[in-house]
Amino acid sequence: MKTNLEHKVAEAYKKRDASTSYQNRDELWNRISNTRNSKLGVHGLWRIAAVLLAVFFITGAFSSILLINYNKSRIVQLERRNYELQILVDSLQSIETNSYRN
Repeated sequence: MKTNLEHKVAEAYKKRDASTSYQNRDELWNRISNTRNSKLGVHGLWRIAAVLLAVFFITGAFSSILLINYNKSRIVQLERRNYELQILVDSLQSIETNSYRN
């Protein structure tokens, strides 16, 4: 269906183009088709910049994941140490104090 529509559009433009009385019509169409088909290439610097930006994003994401995992393990160690100290303090508080004074 798209090809039929494209052919109908092309035929409509050809009929309308045939009815115009522009003198340099072929030259104009050639210039339009040449400028339309010429590909504006992306400058190499922008490609390099895009690749570097992608590398920075990937390394940033990777380092943030590593940092989060390191902080989680550090928190677990600190909580374990805090629990051990809490047990030590509780055991020291339960010991009776001697009232020997010299």
